[in-house]
Amino acid sequence: MQVLVSLFIEAGTPLETNDPEWTLDRWRVYFVYILLLCWRPWPEANTIYRYKKVTPPTPTASSYSIVGYATTYRYWYYQRDQSQTPTVKNDAFPPPEVNISELPARNRIAQFLILPSHHRAGHGTHLYTTIHAACIADPTILELTIEDPNEQFDALRDTAEFTYIPDNAWRSRPFPFRIRFLITKTEHAKALCGI
Repeated sequence: MQVLVSLFIEAGTPLETNDPEWTLDRWRVYFVYILLLCWRPWPEANTIYRYKKVTPPTPTASSYSIVGYATTYRYWYYQRDQSQTPTVKNDAFPPPEVNISELPARNRIAQFLILPSHHRAGHGTHLYTTIHAACIADPTILELTIEDPNEQFDALRDTAEFTYIPDNAWRSRPFPFRIRFLITKTEHAKALCGI
């Protein structure tokens, strides 16, 4: 899987897995795959989707095909309570072992890849919303950040997060333009065109 990073992500490098075991617990990998023995959308001309049955090339081949994957890394999130004053504690040394998954954290999407043959099928949005839902479900994760996103990923993230806006949020804000201003501009444009 890591070879795909070098092929499809600009300036992407494979992950270092020589780190100590306790740091490897910070990584999460999310996979998207399709089952080849089912009907799936197949892109045709004019972005119309038609269903086409796909079978593995040989009987011993896997019936699953990789669509893409994402990796996330968990960073410690420093929260300073302004009401507390720094004090010296005489706790036991060395301190007891700390479980990283119990500390407040900032989750960072490090790599996000959907193979080009599966672009424009909604897989990227589905993968991002799955990661977002996992972060929301974990009370220790306080932020979800992206490591060096490109413009396409920014657009994907914007459209995916647009669905999280509550329906009533639009009603609570007034229309940004005055109706009278719009009518005046429309009448002025008609007068200029001789209508």
